[in-house]
Amino acid sequence: MGQLVSRKVKQDAETKLTEKRFSAALDIVAYLKENHHEVGIFRYPGREVIRKQILRLLQRGDRMGLGALLRPGVEMESSAAFCSFLQNLKDPLIPCRVQQLISADNQVPDDVVAIDALGLIYQELSGIHLKLVIQTLELFRLINQNSSRNELASISLAVVLLPILMDIKTWTKRWKDVALILHEMILQSDSWKPIMFNAKRDNVMAGRYDVKT
Repeated sequence: MGQLVSRKVKQDAETKLTEKRFSAALDIVAYLKENHHEVGIFRYPGREVIRKQILRLLQRGDRMGLGALLRPGVEMESSAAFCSFLQNLKDPLIPCRVQQLISADNQVPDDVVAIDALGLIYQELSGIHLKLVIQTLELFRLINQNSSRNELASISLAVVLLPILMDIKTWTKRWKDVALILHEMILQSDSWKPIMFNAKRDNVMAGRYDVKT
């Protein structure tokens, strides 16, 4: 039993979003933003050895090591490593309550759900976690804008990101609906400002959704 507890504590420590890992993640995001036009980004895993090396450096928060690797030609490996990093975070990038909002079967337009989901993210998160969400959505928005060149049609990007950003086990049958909302969140992220989400909007949301806590 003690070994199991120790293993879990070690695993949690290895997947927690620390300041070092956050800074390294921002380096990856910045690199991918510079190369968001590359064909295959977020679609192909690239070379396994390099991908695993980038992921290890990212998990260690080794910015110097990453700086030596993040050169032209490792776009696919970097995006794949970043996806693995996000997927393995102790606390999911998109909070569980927001995922419940997105996946709820409510008769509300996708764009409205997306705006409310972004607002709920701001309420639920703070610090480096919130900053990582903002930067990540900005990256996805850039790739979405360049979908004609990178072979990812706008909605296709959201489909690719579903298993990375969301827990899809409980709502597999509704994955298309959830993908559309996630797509809207990416589109709306450029105009997302915290000032948009005030107490009055909270009251509107409370009556609009049946979100489990």
